[in-house]
Amino acid sequence: MSVKTELLRSVGEYVHVYNRGTYRDEIFFSKRNYDYFVRRITERVDENLVALHAYCLMPNHFHFILQQLQPSGISAFVKGVCDGYVKAINRQEKRSGHLLEGKYKMKPIDDIQSLLYVSRYVHMNPVHAHLVKSPTDWIHSSCREYCGLRKSLFVTTEDVLKGLGNSEDYLTYLLGYSSDEEEKVDRFLFGG
Repeated sequence: MSVKTELLRSVGEYVHVYNRGTYRDEIFFSKRNYDYFVRRITERVDENLVALHAYCLMPNHFHFILQQLQPSGISAFVKGVCDGYVKAINRQEKRSGHLLEGKYKMKPIDDIQSLLYVSRYVHMNPVHAHLVKSPTDWIHSSCREYCGLRKSLFVTTEDVLKGLGNSEDYLTYLLGYSSDEEEKVDRFLFGG
């Protein structure tokens, strides 16, 4: 049985879910596209299926940190978010075919310390891509919820924050990121 199959049958595990554009092409073409994707997330988060602990939407890929609350909850959530989005983008861009690089990928997150590392990696993505100077400047992620700059009805921050303290502590934690720590998250990423 594959790791993905085992994860989809499990309940309570934290999972890093991600996908990117075919050939690493863009999947978001305007602010309106990002907003529509977030709206789809909001509509698809179901407290019986998954808890969304973090997300980050980048020009050519996305990240979710999810906790499955029912077997196959992650599949239902990702399919519900992505299928309609891909159809809408194909109409908008007058294109057909695959927008995303196959099925989404997922990696289990073993413990609370790893959950902290992966959340920091996800929220620092726009900084490492030189899109913004501070992670709180990127509006297409849950970083603002974590740092107390925006309220959300669909992002659950408690599990990550209880490992650190509060919103100010989280921002300090984010800004303390160093490239030396990348090896701690490698196994949770695309090539890991």
